[in-house]
Amino acid sequence: MLASRMDGPQRRRTKPQRNEPPRPQTRPERLPASGSSRLINAGVFLKYVLQPRVLQDRPGASIATEFGPLLLGINGDPGLGFSWAGSISQPWDWGTVHFGVEANLTRDQRGELFLDAIIEGPFKRLIRPVAEALL
Repeated sequence: MLASRMDGPQRRRTKPQRNEPPRPQTRPERLPASGSSRLINAGVFLKYVLQPRVLQDRPGASIATEFGPLLLGINGDPGLGFSWAGSISQPWDWGTVHFGVEANLTRDQRGELFLDAIIEGPFKRLIRPVAEALL
């Protein structure tokens, strides 16, 4: 709705715009300075291929590792931790299998262990099925 004033007596005349639904009134909310931004799950990791093979187009199993600190968060994730992971990848004619293990010392100083396996279809196909199991 549009309102206009006329000269003389204080009288308001309104003129409807188009048949539009009313727009919601919004006003910005202020967030507290301490919680306005967060950085969580931060870490710095070094990745290294111990035995370059199938993943580098060579025959045989590839072995790789990754490790590094779990860093303090900003407005979250108090404490420091550490993570280490290793993986082995082996190709066959019918596809490739990747086995992995990961051990963590969490930011609250608890131990974690994860095992996983990924099975991929053959590289020769344009579209390959993939399945993953995590323990």
